[in-house]
Amino acid sequence: MDEKIGLLPPVKRKENGQKEYDKLDLDRFIFITHLKRTNMPLKEIERYMTLASILRLKA
Repeated sequence: MDEKIGLLPPVKRKENGQKEYDKLDLDRFIFITHLKRTNMPLKEIERYMTLASILRLKA
C-alpha cells in the first residue's frame, strides 16, 4: 500500500516477480510503520518523508 500512495519508491523485482528491497527501502518501511503506529495521518507522513529526503540529500 505504501508504494501505491507514494510513501515508498517502486520496488525492484527479481526475474520471478519477487520484490527485492535494499537496506534503505527497509529502513523507510520500518520508519513509516512506526509513524503509522502514532496515528499520524498519511498526508503528514508523506510530508515528513519528503522533508527527510530533502534533508538527506543536503547532508
